Amino acid sequence: MDLGCKVVLIFLFFSPCCGVDWKLAQSFIAIAGPLNNESVRNLNIQNKLLGEKALNIVVDEGHNCLCHHPFLASLTQYFSYLHASGVTHYKIFMPWMHILPEGNAKNPEEATVQCYRQLLKSLTAANLKPVIILHRKHLPGVVITQSTFGKHRTFADLFVEYAEFNFRSFGDMVDMWLTFSDLPEITESLPYDDPQTSLQILAAAHEKAYKIYHEKYSSKDGKLSIALEIDHVFGSAPLESFLASLRDSVDFLSFSLQYNCRNDVDLKRKLNKLQTIKENTNILLFGLKLRECSSMKENPFIPVASIFQAINQDKALAMGYDVNEFLNYSSVHKIRPHLAIQKGLQEGQAAAVAPMSSYQTVWETFANQSELERDTFLHDVFPSGFLWGTSTGSFNVEGGWAEDGKGESIWDWFGHQGHVHMNQTANVACDSYHKTDYDVYLLRGLQSKLYKFSISWARIFPTGIRNSFSLQGVNYYNKLINSLLDSNIEPMVTLFHWDLPRALQDLGGWQNESIIDTFADYADFCFATFGDRVKFWVTFHEPWVISYAGYGTGQHPPGITDPGVASYKVAHSIIKAHAKAWHLYHDRYRSQQHGKVGIVLNSDWAEPKTPTSSEDVKAAERYMHFMLGWFAHPIFVNGDYPDILKSQIHQKNQQCSIPVAILPSFSEEEKSIVQGTADFFGLSHYTSRLISTAANDTCLPDYENIVNFSQHVDPSWPQTASSWIRVVPWGLRRLLKFVSQEYTGTRIPIYIAGNGVPTEDGGDVINDTKRMDYFRLYINEALKAVRLDAVDVQTYIARSLIDGFEGPMGYSQLFGLHHVNFEDGNRQRTPKESAYFFSSVTEKNGFPKEVMDRSFQSLRCDSPPPPRLLSLPASDVPSKAKVVWEKFSPQIKFERDMYFYGTFPDDFTWGVSSSAYQIEGGWDEDGKGPSIWDNFTHIPGNIKNNETGDIACDSYNKLAADLYMLTALRVKSYRFSLSWPRIFPSGRNDSINSHGVDYYNRLINGLTARNITPLVTLHHWDLPQALQDIGGWENDLLIELFDSFADFCFQTFGDRVKFWMTFNEPFVIAWAGYGLGELPPNVKDNPGYTPYKITHTLLKAHARVYHTYDRKYRVSQKGVISLSLSTEWVEPKTLDDPRDVEAADRYLQFNLGWFAHPIFKNGDYPEAMKWTVGNRSELQNLPSSRLPAFTAEEREYIRGTADVFCFNTYTSKIIKRKTTRLKPFSYEDDQERLEEVDSSWPTSAITGMRAVAWGLRRLLNWIKEEYGNPPIYITENGVGIQTKSDVDDTNRIFYYKTYIDEALKAYKLDGVNLRGYVAWSLMDNFEWLHGYSVRFGLHQVDFENPNRPRTPKRSAVYYAEVIRNNGIPLPKEDEFLYGEFPKNFSWSVATAAYQIEGAWRADGKGLSIWDQFAHTPLKISNDENADVACDSYHKLEKDLACLKALQVSHYRFSISWPRVLPDGTTKHVNEAGLNYYERLINALLASNIKPQESFLDQVKLLT
Repeated sequence: MDLGCKVVLIFLFFSPCCGVDWKLAQSFIAIAGPLNNESVRNLNIQNKLLGEKALNIVVDEGHNCLCHHPFLASLTQYFSYLHASGVTHYKIFMPWMHILPEGNAKNPEEATVQCYRQLLKSLTAANLKPVIILHRKHLPGVVITQSTFGKHRTFADLFVEYAEFNFRSFGDMVDMWLTFSDLPEITESLPYDDPQTSLQILAAAHEKAYKIYHEKYSSKDGKLSIALEIDHVFGSAPLESFLASLRDSVDFLSFSLQYNCRNDVDLKRKLNKLQTIKENTNILLFGLKLRECSSMKENPFIPVASIFQAINQDKALAMGYDVNEFLNYSSVHKIRPHLAIQKGLQEGQAAAVAPMSSYQTVWETFANQSELERDTFLHDVFPSGFLWGTSTGSFNVEGGWAEDGKGESIWDWFGHQGHVHMNQTANVACDSYHKTDYDVYLLRGLQSKLYKFSISWARIFPTGIRNSFSLQGVNYYNKLINSLLDSNIEPMVTLFHWDLPRALQDLGGWQNESIIDTFADYADFCFATFGDRVKFWVTFHEPWVISYAGYGTGQHPPGITDPGVASYKVAHSIIKAHAKAWHLYHDRYRSQQHGKVGIVLNSDWAEPKTPTSSEDVKAAERYMHFMLGWFAHPIFVNGDYPDILKSQIHQKNQQCSIPVAILPSFSEEEKSIVQGTADFFGLSHYTSRLISTAANDTCLPDYENIVNFSQHVDPSWPQTASSWIRVVPWGLRRLLKFVSQEYTGTRIPIYIAGNGVPTEDGGDVINDTKRMDYFRLYINEALKAVRLDAVDVQTYIARSLIDGFEGPMGYSQLFGLHHVNFEDGNRQRTPKESAYFFSSVTEKNGFPKEVMDRSFQSLRCDSPPPPRLLSLPASDVPSKAKVVWEKFSPQIKFERDMYFYGTFPDDFTWGVSSSAYQIEGGWDEDGKGPSIWDNFTHIPGNIKNNETGDIACDSYNKLAADLYMLTALRVKSYRFSLSWPRIFPSGRNDSINSHGVDYYNRLINGLTARNITPLVTLHHWDLPQALQDIGGWENDLLIELFDSFADFCFQTFGDRVKFWMTFNEPFVIAWAGYGLGELPPNVKDNPGYTPYKITHTLLKAHARVYHTYDRKYRVSQKGVISLSLSTEWVEPKTLDDPRDVEAADRYLQFNLGWFAHPIFKNGDYPEAMKWTVGNRSELQNLPSSRLPAFTAEEREYIRGTADVFCFNTYTSKIIKRKTTRLKPFSYEDDQERLEEVDSSWPTSAITGMRAVAWGLRRLLNWIKEEYGNPPIYITENGVGIQTKSDVDDTNRIFYYKTYIDEALKAYKLDGVNLRGYVAWSLMDNFEWLHGYSVRFGLHQVDFENPNRPRTPKRSAVYYAEVIRNNGIPLPKEDEFLYGEFPKNFSWSVATAAYQIEGAWRADGKGLSIWDQFAHTPLKISNDENADVACDSYHKLEKDLACLKALQVSHYRFSISWPRVLPDGTTKHVNEAGLNYYERLINALLASNIKPQESFLDQVKLLT
């Protein structure tokens, strides 16, 4: 049987109810075309009908090439094939720009016109009728130009001219026309910013064409319409309005439709809406695409039958449809035509008359899955733009329950009444009210793109109504929102998350319908106040819980137990309140704020307990509609409760003697208000249930009885800390599919807005593997729904950011990705392992397939290599940098410590640092070789408490944790070192350890993915023990071996690493390792020779590596290379003593200059060193200096081997010249100085490392003067504190604040070329000889916990803020305001009589109490008095001159009472005193200076 017969039979089968006759059936349309690549492939007719040459053109150019004369004969054959298959009509898209290339009907392209006439004749010859579409997609440029710049021709005029030309040229062969299709593209190409304007112009053009067609050209059967995409129309208010405006200018409605066979709710909703625009109309399905239609292969016409019935039931009439999708199936059904007809009709009738419900469809889709198929893990990623987030609720985390005027909420009251586990309350909770910066810090670490939090209604409106507005509450949320946006985190704000103001509950709460308007007013305030920044709004979070647990079971506040009446009444109020808030936003704010408003509904997935029981299947469906449909159906479907719920309650009430439940009803007006009031479907889901029909059917008013179901769980489902949550991941996929089919379709996106699992408070709360497994499996099921089921999920929000107050369970259940220590007043937050896991999933956007042999993406570096630093002459003795002491040392303390505000340049590098041995651990994992520090720490007694770096912070196994911290800090760079024995276990390139290389590759890639620049140190003290066994740095062979190691690192990592340091603090290696012998390799037998020799080797090794990079890699990799030196600032004990100044300069040369002078100046040691060591060697009767000498060639080789100047500094010292002993020989004695410290300088955990911030500014200036102001990076700076826990580390904050401020002064005030600041350290770590007793970290590490949890300290949050501000800008409140005071503003200056007049006994003045007081010994500093003071009594003219110079308008002075009335009474008036004030006043008035009024009044009284 051909396609046409099937079409007509299906049409007739569903038409009798509408009174359709055979004549109408004969005119039914089966439309195909245009010919394009897809249709050619589907039909498989390439070589049979079109020929190879024609096919190539089709494939290349699509439908436009139909108008090529040589192939019209082939097209006729193709058209005949279509007619034989049952096609009746064919689409022709007319090319406006080819027919009227000049936009003028007087100058058409005749060849094209004739071509299309020939094409139409070919269609007619094949008994196909043409349907002409005048224009589709983007408009021709000439039309845009003429309609935009033409003086008299509008777009409508141009289109009507074009349409008339078509009517005249082709109307004899065409009786069905469409003016436009693909409207979105057309409106985009019109030159108007407002889509509404574009649509109005299109409507005008269409209406004019319609009128002219029917007045002048229409045949008897001629029809004209416009082609629309049904999903576009009913997803857009402007398009709905546009369609309504055309109701009188279309002869039928023409729609393109994407039909989902498993969700006909969407189509019915749209058709229902269509009736409000044009009733009883004919509908042409101009385009038809079918999705998820499993019946297509068996009988492709079943979906069509369902569509027809939906249309015809809605008082419309289907006049035809697009058959392109069915052409490739038709041949299958020609095999047995009578069976095809019968099967099509029978199955079509079954599908249309009794379609399966969404629940049944979803359940049956998955019912036959095997466990293996069901649980197979999908490796894929979510779509680009997918939003990852986490959440909290205000009462769960904020605390501050009564602070700053906040009103009491029902949850505050509930806790205070003792209804919570162990009488716990939310009074403090996580103290988020005071820890906004902490919470945002954690969100940055998670790489969260979205943060869902709720506003506490009672914090903004303490009594629930607007007139109780609290500014402090608003400020809190403003700060939170601004902080989120500043960190590129989108706020998703919930208006109501269960915590109703107690004052409103006292009025009846949600049972009092007046609360609907109160909520709307609250929402209005929030939209107006925060909506300029908030683009995602949630009206209610899980309203089912409010209704069920708050008013049904009474488990939640307000604790009302009335499941049959109150819970349904409350739900009714909440739905109407939600709808009112949505309309408020839509009408008042959407056009300006462009946000979205939705609701978050919670639901389990319900699986029938006995799959073969139809009663259990029905019970499971009732469960879904009771839990989810109760709220979703009114909002997302038709404005009313589900029929299943209504009929079930009605049936139950019929069975019982009195009503068991009262379900309120919506009026028709309320239905229209409620329907469609959500821009997204927020879904929270935690677990699934097995559901059976109720075992005992009673009239008790509980939910299971009312809805007639019983809940069960499969005992094999894993348990959790919560009795109601079992781990059933596959339920989420099914639930998402159900939501998509029943409620959202393709119109509304789904946001998973709550998903997580609790663990118990106790045991190992950090290593939460169960939570990681839960997230991994549940997120993967969401991924399956997106990728395999085409469900439009756009967001996943994990519950929750931090542990919090969990309702009746208090703090006994922990949902957080971060652990909160509720026993600590600081409420410190520590990332759990699940936080790092979730961050990783977020970063990868799902679970991509692991590529074993992956290539690493190189960093693009467009900047040229830095110029080589200039050669500088040798330093004088003392150096010219002594000007720094001359400039700064005389500063008084006030000037020295004056705080400075400002910012660094935009490209300033902020970073944090670590080193391999101090943090990595894994000392012998994966083939790593031992280092000298491994061996040293394993010897008892070498390290405090015999601690080692065997595990340290375990960074080797906790890369995700380290990357998390760096991301949270917002650093631009991370300085770390490579462990030489981890890469080359034997120290040589014949023993490359791939595991070590992979670790550093993963670290570097993680950094670059986060736009964090790696600053890589090649050697930070941990020499391979194998190389120490051959002499270590005393063996010149290490120069070559170090170069080999560096070469490998440049080659392996240099495509991504652009900043290299050869050595960290080589001074420490030379002196502490080979002089004092305190550090490994513990060489201390010759401190007057060996340190100098070691330095000689280190300098040559550094230079060798520099030249290797310069020669082999710099051009391609474009990086910089240097080394990180170390020093303290030193002050001369006596600035006026040249010997102390010279000693201070000598100290810097022996410490910093020892390495810096050869590299940054002339390739040789400082003259101060050569002079001193040489002289002392001679005094020691040595034949030559103990300081080795470089050859001329070596000096040239070493000079300039650094691109930037990097140094570490922590403290300052005071230096005094000292005559030191000559024997034994010692580098330390060679300096001839004595160290001191000022006892007023703050101490730290390390003796001699005091905080002296102002020393940093001076040190930077010294480097500037001594080394020609090179680009400078501070690569370590920080302070150690001796404690196990210092989360609230205000001392460290003060250290960083003052040191960074001194660096800022050096940059801003002194012109120091400072390029970066790197804090030491990222986290607490192994601090060498001090083990773990000294803490330098911005993050606390618990070394007693095998998981090594990291907790951000207050200093981490502070440092992140400094980085955000790029320094220390002046606070807003202190910024200077420019402007003028009012014209009548008074400018004055003031004095007081006793303070300036003097003449304490002149001319009969009496004694005042201040005369008496000042003449009493020891009362006034230095026994001074005001007997003379400023002598203003005798210097009136000079005072007046000063006032005139100041140009003041007023002068405020006081009258000396005893000068006018010596005994205080009017019995004796002192004329001389009175005369003084009269002269003063008169002189002021004569100078146009007004005496302040109060004093003038007194004078008037006296006179």
